[in-house]
This record gives sequence, structure tokens and C-alpha cells, in this order.
Amino acid sequence: MGSRLVIIMVLIYLKRAFRALFSFIFRLTPIKKQLIVFDNFNGRGFGCNPKYIALRLLDKNQDLDLVWLASDKNEDFPDGVKCVRYDSIEAWWVLSKASVWVSNVRNSKGVKKRRGQLYIQTWHASLGPKMIEKDAQETLTNAYLKEAHLCGLETDLMFSNNEFMSHIYQNSFWYNGPVLRCGVPRNKPLLDHECDYASIIKSQYGIPLSDSICLYAPTWRRNNSFSIDSIPFRSWLSSLEDRFNTKFTILLRLHPNSDFRVNFDDCSIVDVSSFPDFQELIAAADVLISDYSSSLEDWVLTERPGFMFTPDYDEYLLDRQFYYPLSQRPYPIARSSSELCNLIRSYDEGSQIDLIRSFKRQFDIKDDGMGDSTIANVIIDYVKSGKLDLDCYECSE
Repeated sequence: MGSRLVIIMVLIYLKRAFRALFSFIFRLTPIKKQLIVFDNFNGRGFGCNPKYIALRLLDKNQDLDLVWLASDKNEDFPDGVKCVRYDSIEAWWVLSKASVWVSNVRNSKGVKKRRGQLYIQTWHASLGPKMIEKDAQETLTNAYLKEAHLCGLETDLMFSNNEFMSHIYQNSFWYNGPVLRCGVPRNKPLLDHECDYASIIKSQYGIPLSDSICLYAPTWRRNNSFSIDSIPFRSWLSSLEDRFNTKFTILLRLHPNSDFRVNFDDCSIVDVSSFPDFQELIAAADVLISDYSSSLEDWVLTERPGFMFTPDYDEYLLDRQFYYPLSQRPYPIARSSSELCNLIRSYDEGSQIDLIRSFKRQFDIKDDGMGDSTIANVIIDYVKSGKLDLDCYECSE
């Protein structure tokens, strides 16, 4: 085991050395103005904020070279988006040559940003109660903190649809640049009334078109403090169907970092964890049940029914700290399945909508569903002028 570990460490060191060497060589050649490179969760695939920015750039038909860094080159990408294997020589080349980087995580690609390159850090949440980055640094590794600090210094632009996150970006991300106030690109499906995401999801998974959808999306637990297998989903279904007077299908979306999967014999409960775009799943749902996940903060944009199911609340608090208590959210909290069923049956639409609108006012949440177009315009202007000009936008400095 010891010799195997030594071999692995040597290989990691050699890759870092090769990356640094090739990146240095590539930096000796001019930046390619039309080249834009995207990364979603360190090579995960076509999704989150980078996806919607890329799609909008394609719509604007600006003759740009759009490159996506992906671990799996066999994933489907739209025409006009080239896939390059993540952390390969070709990836180091495009990162060294691109005029614009778009990423929703810290730059862990090991390629230093050049003068003349624009780095847009999109992050991967609009708002959420869990403390992050500098505010949660005691839970983060030294390696991550070093990487995050460097990434913050290299970042040129961030954006937010609310003042709360604007403040966090400016004070907890080791970032000194502007925060553009605009819609969050990945929230577009939640505000897009032209696309019927529900019909698309139902057709893909063989769900009757007449069914309503309840999406259950628990976040990741570092210590696996509760089990999906113990949840009485049939009781949830009965409560939903009694309250809303329609047949429901429950869609289960496990966090990508979860290390367990489940199989259901009941066709009314469907595991959609492999579906690539979480925001499209949210857009398709009639009811959302989650927990500590920031998906509930996105969900306020729809003003649809939402519930928190937190059976491991006490254990979770030992692992994470919150910016604001869960009770401040506009959704009721259940500590058990029986309590959740009671909350569903007693759901009052008018009262919850009032709470949602009050929550949006409190955090100054403003999202027009056009954040993808706003950031695409920023990129296009930068490609044309070589300057980041935000004079016509609302920014927090």
C-alpha cells in the first residue's frame, strides 16, 4: 500500500509539472479573442450557470468559439459547443488562449490567468442559509483555502440577484471586483413560461401527463446522517393527493456527492438523480420538498408550495453553520415524516405566498429570468473591445 501511494503521489507531481510547463509555453502565444471556455463543477458536464450563458451566446450568433471542459467527452453538447477533456493538454491550451473563462467553482485547473483574460466566476447558488468560503473556513482544507484565495484574486466579475449574496461575494470570497446585479442565468427555467419542462420530464420518465410532480431534493450530508430508505413515500403521496386533489408522482433527486442510490418498485416514485439539469427539474415541479439546500431559495421565484424535511437537524448543525435560521425561510419545517404529512395537508396557499413575497423583499431578490442574456452581452462586449465595461449595468463595488 505504501509503494502504491508513492507512485500515485509521483504521478500527481509529474502531472502538475507538465501542466505548468505546457501552460507556460502556451502563454507565449497570443490570446484568441473569440475563444470562450466553460467549466461546470470541475468537468461535470453541460449545466448550471455556464450552460445558460453558453446557450445565450449561441443564440446571439457572434461567431465565437465556445469550449466546454468535461470529464466525459461522450456527453451530449449542443452544436456550436466543443467538448475538451478536463485537465488535459488540450484543456490547458484553451485555458491559456481563451479571452474569457466562465466557471461556477474555484479555478482548480492549475492554469494561471493571463493579463488580457476575463474571468467570470458565476458560483452555483443564488442564495442559501449555509455559510460558505471565508465564513466557513474552519470546515475547509488548507489546500482549498489557498486555491479559493488565489481564485478570488484572479476573478474579474461576479453577479447576484440579491443584496445578501452581493455582500457575501464582496466580503467572503477574497474578491475585490464588482458584483453585477442581474438575474442568475441558471434560474431562467424557473421564470420561462414558454417551455413546458414538466411535459419534457414526464415524457422522458414515462410519467402520465396528468400527474402532478413533487420533487424531493435533499442536499449532501458529509456524515450520511439519515437514510432515504426509511422514508415512507407512500404517506407523502397520500397527503399530497388529499391536499391538492390530484394524482402525484414523486421525483427523487439525490445530490451528486451522495454515495448511495435507491431502487423503487413503486412507479409513483422515480429516481431522477441522473438527470443532468437540476434547474429544469425544479421548473417541472408543482411541489418542492428539500432541506438545507439552496434550491429552496431558487424556488421562491416560482411561488409554488414548498416544505423543509429536516429529520437530522441537530446532527447537521454540528457540521454546518447558517447565515440565517431555517425558520426565516417562507416554508414550514418538518422534523419527521408524520409532521411533514400534517404540514402538507394544512398547506395554505395565500399565507405561504405572503411569506415568500416578504422573504424576497427582505433579501431584495430581483430576477427577471434574463441573467443569461446580461452576462452574454458582457462577454460579447469584452470580446469586441478587450475591456470590461459595466457602465450601463447596476453594480455593487
